[in-house]
Amino acid sequence: SRQRSLSRAALLLMAPKKAGEKQAEEPAAKRAKAEAVPAAADAAVKEAEEEKEKETDAKEFKGEKLKDTVTFETQDTTLNTVVTTQGRILTALSEGGMQFLIAGARANVGVKAGRYMFEVKVLEMLAFADAGRGKGRTPMPRQLIRIGFSPAGSSLVLGDGDPSVCFDSEGCFAAEAKRSQAAKRFGRGQIVAVVLNLESGHPNFNTVSLFINGLRASEPQALPESLKGKPLFPHISFRNISVQAAFGPAPLQPLPFKCRTLQDASAKDVVVAKPTTTREGKYEVLFPVGLPDEGTFDWLDLFLQKNPHYTELSDRKIVDWAVRSGMFKPKGGNYKGGSNDKPEFNFGIPHMDDFSVRRVMSSISQVVPRNYVVMEVKQNLSKAERAASIKRFSAPCFKTAALVVMGEPTADFKQVSMEKLLQAKKAKAELEWRQQQLEKQRKKILAKRVQEAELKKKEAQDAAAAQKEGQEAKKDVPMPDAAAAEEKEAKKPEETKKAEEAEEEDADEGPPEVTLTPEEQKQWFKTGPSTDLAPPVLSRSFAQFTLPEKDEGFDEVRYEWLKEAASKTYLRNWIMEQKKTSKVEELVPGEWFRTVRTSFVKKSEEWQAKLRSAPPKKVVKTGAEEENDEDEGGSGNLDIFSVEDVSNIGNGDPLFKNFTSEDWALMSLRFELHLLLAAFKKDVNDEERSVTENHIQFYYQRYFGKSLAPRLYGKDTLPELVSLMKDTLSFDESSVLTSSLTSWPDEPVSFDIFVKVAEESRRERQRRIDAGDETARLKFEALGQAQKKPVVPQPPPHGVQVPPAPAPVVQPPPPIIVQPLPRGIVLPPGPPPPVLPAMKGKGRW
Repeated sequence: SRQRSLSRAALLLMAPKKAGEKQAEEPAAKRAKAEAVPAAADAAVKEAEEEKEKETDAKEFKGEKLKDTVTFETQDTTLNTVVTTQGRILTALSEGGMQFLIAGARANVGVKAGRYMFEVKVLEMLAFADAGRGKGRTPMPRQLIRIGFSPAGSSLVLGDGDPSVCFDSEGCFAAEAKRSQAAKRFGRGQIVAVVLNLESGHPNFNTVSLFINGLRASEPQALPESLKGKPLFPHISFRNISVQAAFGPAPLQPLPFKCRTLQDASAKDVVVAKPTTTREGKYEVLFPVGLPDEGTFDWLDLFLQKNPHYTELSDRKIVDWAVRSGMFKPKGGNYKGGSNDKPEFNFGIPHMDDFSVRRVMSSISQVVPRNYVVMEVKQNLSKAERAASIKRFSAPCFKTAALVVMGEPTADFKQVSMEKLLQAKKAKAELEWRQQQLEKQRKKILAKRVQEAELKKKEAQDAAAAQKEGQEAKKDVPMPDAAAAEEKEAKKPEETKKAEEAEEEDADEGPPEVTLTPEEQKQWFKTGPSTDLAPPVLSRSFAQFTLPEKDEGFDEVRYEWLKEAASKTYLRNWIMEQKKTSKVEELVPGEWFRTVRTSFVKKSEEWQAKLRSAPPKKVVKTGAEEENDEDEGGSGNLDIFSVEDVSNIGNGDPLFKNFTSEDWALMSLRFELHLLLAAFKKDVNDEERSVTENHIQFYYQRYFGKSLAPRLYGKDTLPELVSLMKDTLSFDESSVLTSSLTSWPDEPVSFDIFVKVAEESRRERQRRIDAGDETARLKFEALGQAQKKPVVPQPPPHGVQVPPAPAPVVQPPPPIIVQPLPRGIVLPPGPPPPVLPAMKGKGRW
């Protein structure tokens, strides 16, 4: 640059002059020439200094150099990364959905001081293996590479928001989720170098730069504050690309200045991350065993934060990896029955939604030695599924261990839970406060507009009144803006000023202070929008939950929170509570239920048929007998429960002769609820299970194929409906439905008991009605509209004999006579016949 500047100055001085000016200006030209040469030289030197590379040649040192080989340890690579040629060539799996996920690899040597570089060469761009057409969008670009630095334990996907810095093949620089165009693009066949300058006192201190084929491709980019002072490790993330990683000691492409590679670094300037194994030199496979919605995933997050060398194997990790790789997932949570344990893979891409990625990861984890955490809530609680999982890690390099996390958590876990709960509460309070401020602002603007409109209206009215009185309107004298503002302010009502001042004070207060209540401080586990297990899955499986034993194949069983005996007691009590509160989703009505129900329906039809077909009787009774018959209590002092045949209590009269439609409906409902309890006990075959108030609707629908609506019986809630049958049905203190017919289904129960109970209840209601209590009267108008009421004929008055109804006479239809039209009569033309469509297919229109 200096030579170019000097050459331009010399050419300017040596330029030829015009003929007329040559002689006149020769002495002056000589003097100018003598003065211009030093000035041009100084300008050239200054320009050269400005364009000069600020990075200087590295100084030689005589200290101890790094002895470890810079490479990629397995624990610091993603599961789809394949490392070959002693850690020099990286490629990624590209089948079974892995082509959509970004692979990542972090080197084992980090820089904490000095200035060092590493290089990457793009060897090939792999063809994108599409999985067929889907509704989702595949992540772009399909071939991608990112190179930079990141701290230990951070995400292996560069540029996804975790603390890291990187340049990508699109020419962008990313730091802490912020992306900007800051470099040139690069691709196949080019050698890319990244220089990290942590040399204190240097102009480019705490910066990172990109070089392509030995030439600077970006200005030095500053490191974010979160990365300063931390050891930074070389990091490469890529998709559908094969790359060569070069750490030295000699660079693949020299830079304009001498810069040492990472392999040639001073031992005091770097840190080395060693692979983590057990004392026996094996890799550990952990199986966390915890109850659903009791902090299992929160415990795992805390464990991985302290132990980043473990790799999580779970569906939620696959979803998180896909989102970090740029795949679009609709928001709204697990809306199709998903859970934290098994989230929905609703990406709209076949290889993702058909769980191909899960199968590939399961196959890879069996052969790649590293530390794993198998996070499966339901699977780790089931003995049979645990045995199948242990077989996957039967290689000699693995050691399996079960970690039981149940009961009261540790103090550090409680502290983290309280902090998360407080943050969530603060975020909610701040959102509500902002909404309130917006509402206040809206009301303020609306009030101001109303006030201005009223003021204008008043001014118009005053002007009209003045004009009407013949007064001449005075012209407004223009006033300065400040004076006009003061006059306008003076005209404001005092109430408006006070309201505005109050609003300004409220606006200055800021969001309210939020603290946890004593009840919230007792919550060990936070709740989220999704549960750990979907309710149907939990209902089907919780009865089989057990604690792991060493004889199942585990090398070790550890208890993190409660000890073994306390954990077993805790699990037993939890299962008992679940049996009281959860539904039996897989319940199927048995043959006994169908048989009993069919028999009762048939018997009920016989009773009502007997009532309809009973012939009226002409009986002459005494006054006392008539008075006794008119009594709605029934047949005198008859003991209802001593009746042997409800169809004939004497003189051929049935016990149910005074039943109304409400009595029949209530009797049927009483039978159905008793049958539900008996069939549930027989079909579930678990004495610890019960029918609670919250689940009656579900079981009633499952058994009878219809909904149980209290409003059809004139009630609002189920307890109110059951109170109509309190003689045999009731809810206990735990809201469990109980029946007085305890012998059913162990012993057969006669259907007559339901008629007797219904008659006893009818008589009690009638006595209350006769006493003036109208609240005892049944009103099932909605039920009558929903279903057809049974026809119950009323007995005729005494002494009146109703003749039988005559048989209906069926008249034959009149014959159809076709007569010819008279000669000369022509009918008007009718509409044209419809045009039939053409035949399509065989035998179909």
